[in-house]
Amino acid sequence: GWPTDDSEKRFKSYDIKYKEGRAFQKGERKVAMIGYLVATDLFKKDIAVKNSIYIKDEKFQVIALLDEIGNEQDDRQIYISMDDAREIFAKPDEVSAIDATLKTGRDLTQTAAKTERTLKRKRSDENFQVLTPEQILGFLNTMLAIVKGILVSIASISLIVGCVGILNSMYTSVLE
Repeated sequence: GWPTDDSEKRFKSYDIKYKEGRAFQKGERKVAMIGYLVATDLFKKDIAVKNSIYIKDEKFQVIALLDEIGNEQDDRQIYISMDDAREIFAKPDEVSAIDATLKTGRDLTQTAAKTERTLKRKRSDENFQVLTPEQILGFLNTMLAIVKGILVSIASISLIVGCVGILNSMYTSVLE
C-alpha cells in the first residue's frame, strides 16, 4: 500500500523511475503500479499500461510500469493505494513503514531518538525499529565484510590446493 498524496514526489525521493505511465493521483482507487519483473515474468503475457490485474479477486487497472531497479525484491513490487491495501488485506489501521525526511539543519540522531521515544509512548508494543541512513550503511558494510571474508577464505583454500598440486608434480618429477 502506498499513499496517493504526493506519490510523484515520494517516488522521486526513492529514485524510482517509470518505464511508462504515471504516478497515483490523490484519492485514486483500484489502480496499480507494477515493477519490471511483475510486468515481464509473473504472468503468461507481458503486462502493459491500461491492462488489468486481479489482487485478491479485486480488479486493478495498471497505470504505470516501473523501470528495472536491478534488485529482484524491488522489481517484483506491486504498488496500490494505501486505502485499497487496508481494505483488501483487512488491516485498517496497520502501518508497516514510516518514511521521514528531515528539514535542513536538523540533527539526525536526535530526531531518530525522539521518534523512537514518541513511538514507544504511543504504541503498546516495542516491536519496531527506527533506522537512520548511517545504520543502514553500517549493516551493508557488515554484510560486505562477511562476503569479503568468505571470498578470501575460498581463495586461500584454492591457493593452498594449487600449491600442494604443484609441489606434488615437482616432487614426482624429481623422483623420476
